[in-house]
Amino acid sequence: MKWIFILLTISFFTQCKSTKPMIVEKEEVIKKTISFSKSSCFGNCATYKMEIYNKGFVILDALAHNPMQRGIYYKELAPSDFEKISQLQNTIDWTKIDRKYMMNIPDLPTTELKLYFKDSTKNKIVSSNLNPPNEVESMYTLLHNLTKQDKWIEVQKKDDIINPNIMYDRLQVNIDTGMSIQTIETAFKEYGLIQEKKISQYMNFWEMSYDTSKINKYEMVVFLQRFPGVHSARFNRKLEVRE
Repeated sequence: MKWIFILLTISFFTQCKSTKPMIVEKEEVIKKTISFSKSSCFGNCATYKMEIYNKGFVILDALAHNPMQRGIYYKELAPSDFEKISQLQNTIDWTKIDRKYMMNIPDLPTTELKLYFKDSTKNKIVSSNLNPPNEVESMYTLLHNLTKQDKWIEVQKKDDIINPNIMYDRLQVNIDTGMSIQTIETAFKEYGLIQEKKISQYMNFWEMSYDTSKINKYEMVVFLQRFPGVHSARFNRKLEVRE
């Protein structure tokens, strides 16, 4: 699976409160650079999975014992934080780092780091539960500290994660009145994003579907939320029958 989507930077011109059609200017490629996760232990260990992308944003699956409640979140990294992470990733000689640093102690949580480079042959996975090399520990600390920052934007809360009525293959997307739904379809064509029907007669509000085999569901909804001109994007849900 390729973790790439095309983000079309859109400029639009407004005069007073009137809206004119949006114009596509350039393309940018966004792809995953780091995956980082911590497993549970017998105590209150922070448990989560984090995905970092090359444009400086993060998707966080907060599982347990984190500063935020259970849920899916994302945020834009401060340029200084992203630069520190990128610099450390690129300065460590990963060819000298072993794949595993594990001790047979069941209570210890496992930390897993996956690194993605332009040259995929250099991609690296490091798993450890005790005493990794100092430079790897520095990377762990830098990444873990991101979970302690504020300004995380909630994508999905705990109750919705376990809600059987959530339809992960269908999205509700509300876009700017000056934007064509075909603009969204073109931008996310690689993932099979297509309109199913217009939800509101008076608003630019659509039900859309996508190919779940080509992109992670949370990446899909976050990428849409970040797309210029999209006011909201969320998973659709089945109607609940009232008694």
